[in-house]
Amino acid sequence: MLFLFRRKKSLENKLYPSFNTRLFASLVDIAIAAILLVPISNILLSFFYDDILYSKQQLSKIVENSSKGVTSFKVLLQNMANNLQFQQFLAEKRYILLFLEQGTQFALLSVIIIIFWIKRQSTPGKMLTSLKIVDAKTLGKPTTLQLIIRLLSYVFSIVPLGLGILYIVLNKKRRAWHDLISDTVVISHKNLKNHHVVEK
Repeated sequence: MLFLFRRKKSLENKLYPSFNTRLFASLVDIAIAAILLVPISNILLSFFYDDILYSKQQLSKIVENSSKGVTSFKVLLQNMANNLQFQQFLAEKRYILLFLEQGTQFALLSVIIIIFWIKRQSTPGKMLTSLKIVDAKTLGKPTTLQLIIRLLSYVFSIVPLGLGILYIVLNKKRRAWHDLISDTVVISHKNLKNHHVVEK
């Protein structure tokens, strides 16, 4: 009986992936997003704003010039405030293009993520590590509404210094705050069958 209890506990632990596994999957997704989303968003925006790349290069050069020999962030801000090119950059409202680029990337990323979640219950990083997003109660496919709520709930996990993400370490089923809000859980799909066998 004690052996069966230990076996069940071991399989349950394997069903819910560790923080490190989920972190690795997320890093893979971030790397893919960085490689694909930046050029795609730049191409899309270039149809409407042909000087967006120039604006990015201009800001980068301003920051580089303002940071030479700087020993503190306060001095850097002062240097930038006194920089004539930066003042012109602000006057021409070129920063709006950079905010627009970030917004476009975020929108593209959100659409791609939700499509992967609906179609595969996963993302490329999660697929690489055999992870799936499932309904917390049934361990079956979550509803589209659950997945949309999960995506929107990321803000609650990330904003307070990432505490909602770190909660995975403390939670028995390795659930982050966005999992709790959407009533979902991330599982190791390859261990799901064994888990059901033990449950029976």
